[in-house]
Amino acid sequence: MKFFTMDWWLNALRLTRLEVERPFFEYDRHLEALGPRLPAACRELAPIERLHDARIVFIDQRTDGHVVLKVATAEEDGSSRELTLAYCGVLGVQWMRGGADDSTVGTPVLSDLGDLGYHEFDVDDQADGTYVHRMLFATGWELEVRFGDMNLST
Repeated sequence: MKFFTMDWWLNALRLTRLEVERPFFEYDRHLEALGPRLPAACRELAPIERLHDARIVFIDQRTDGHVVLKVATAEEDGSSRELTLAYCGVLGVQWMRGGADDSTVGTPVLSDLGDLGYHEFDVDDQADGTYVHRMLFATGWELEVRFGDMNLST
């Protein structure tokens, strides 16, 4: 995670208000700078609250460069809504635990992930403009998907 780290999240109660809010301001500026470079589905999903407290209920990592995540969102009225995030032209999927960049970590069991706390989009200009979606879960798991395009459906 680039903006919303587990260290920041775990220490939020000890931080000043400005330190707690800093990642939100920085991420908002980052999204503004990326502007239309992000696919429409990413721009729609980009606000933090869109996936906050969501749970991944299904993952399909295909061999043809597609990854599908189905997430159940936690809506303000207490209801749940299912969203399908379909990544195309996937160049990599990496699971990390506690920020450890270790490919031996493997893939977690979905029930071990817990709620999705924060997520962020980025563009990797060093990799020909590859899009990156990072997610941080309450249990310390992180997911990073590097992709060429994304579709979003309900």
